[in-house]
Amino acid sequence: MNIATVCLVIFSFLFLVQLYYYLFIYLKLAIHKEQKKIFTKAVSVVVCGYNEEKHWQALVAKLLLQDYPNFEIVLVNDQSTDNTKFVFIQWENHPKINRKSTNKNENPKVKRRPQNDYTQLENNSFQKQFVSKNKTAQNSSRSNNFRRK
Repeated sequence: MNIATVCLVIFSFLFLVQLYYYLFIYLKLAIHKEQKKIFTKAVSVVVCGYNEEKHWQALVAKLLLQDYPNFEIVLVNDQSTDNTKFVFIQWENHPKINRKSTNKNENPKVKRRPQNDYTQLENNSFQKQFVSKNKTAQNSSRSNNFRRK
């Protein structure tokens, strides 16, 4: 066998490997069409708000822009003291929107704090205990750091 024959055999073998790869592997990938998975289960978007009269319009408009086919929007008015109930009237007959309201009489144990009432750290007993433990731990670590040997 001369060198030309060996080169021709090697070239033919490599050509057949590349042809096989192109026809059976690459071509399948090129022709393959990815199927879209369609998720059709119903989805409920629940939005709860307290004194959000100004924001309901924009929020509901954005929620209705969804391209998902099977959804509903549940709007919950959580004992609002502003005019939220009048804003809800416009969506009374909308097919994708359900309106709900919570009443103060539904659960008498739950009391809503006024919107701007912030409790102070001193009034919370858990926070008092936590702060006092941290202060004593800090004081003891400081005293350990400054001890002379």
